[in-house]
Amino acid sequence: MLDAAARGRILDERDRWLAAREERLPRLAAAMDLGHWGREVVRFLRERIHAERKLVSRLRRKAERADRKQD
Repeated sequence: MLDAAARGRILDERDRWLAAREERLPRLAAAMDLGHWGREVVRFLRERIHAERKLVSRLRRKAERADRKQD
């Protein structure tokens, strides 16, 4: 198992990567004509990013609770 610090670093890094990707998608969409299918793909990717960021947040809270129980 990972220690608390390692879990925190992994979750923080994943959230940073997702946030950066979330910021890039609208710029990409604005820079080109995506058409109907491209807009659907970008919408799908943004939904997945949002869902994964929620998961990261839940995992972070769960890890914090587990760490407090060990103290």
